[in-house]
Amino acid sequence: MEIAGKKAENIKKSGADVVATACPGCIIQLKDGLHRAGIQTEVKHVVELL
Repeated sequence: MEIAGKKAENIKKSGADVVATACPGCIIQLKDGLHRAGIQTEVKHVVELL
């Protein structure tokens, strides 16, 4: 949970609208961390962006 919180804050600081990853586990962790932090950034699998 601590790692997800740090990642969420870094994503917020970046100003990104979308975060992409190829790792299904990371997608779950990032979505949960962003949700818990109240951050609206989308998390997508890289294939969804093609």
